[in-house]
Amino acid sequence: MATNPYIVQQSQKTPLINFDPNGNFELKGKSIPENTLLFYKPLFEWLAL
Repeated sequence: MATNPYIVQQSQKTPLINFDPNGNFELKGKSIPENTLLFYKPLFEWLAL
């Protein structure tokens, strides 16, 4: 897993994402991005590290 946190600020169409390498995960808000794959790809790559 990655050593740096993965943080994305919440917008009107995307959720707050706050994942840290200590196992604390927060995903909060609406998730209706225009391109779901493009929005979530960096998160999945971070989780795969």
